[in-house]
This record gives sequence, structure tokens and C-alpha cells, in this order.
Amino acid sequence: MKEKRNTPCPCGSGKKYKHCCGAEKKQRSFWYFKSNILIVALGVTFIGILIFGYVDYLQTDPVEEGLEYCADCGRYH
Repeated sequence: MKEKRNTPCPCGSGKKYKHCCGAEKKQRSFWYFKSNILIVALGVTFIGILIFGYVDYLQTDPVEEGLEYCADCGRYH
């Protein structure tokens, strides 16, 4: 039998169903899952940008670009 919102919760907490186990069902709505998917997609995109940027950085040779190494500061200028 389906619990109604204002009936006592079947878990035995003494609270109304809508404030106990019914509240958990309400939190996991469409927007809850949609926001999680968005967060994961943004994280994967950010990590992908970091990886491809680092790979591109490793492939560039400063000597080929006409830069000279400065022994004083340890950088290419």
C-alpha cells in the first residue's frame, strides 16, 4: 500500500511520511540528477583541457620558436 504524505512514517521514527522517508524521494528529483550530470560533464571537460594543454606544452620546443635559454633566471626568452 502506498503511504500518504500526512500518515506516520512506516520506518518508526514518529515523524510524518513527508518529513521523513518521503522527503528523500522529493530530493532526488529530475533537477537533482540533471545537476549531477552537469557537474560531472564540466569536470571531465576541465580535466580534458588540462591534459591536452599539457600535452601541447610538452610538444613545443622553445629552441625551434627562436627563444634562447637564460642561465641567470632559468627560462627561455
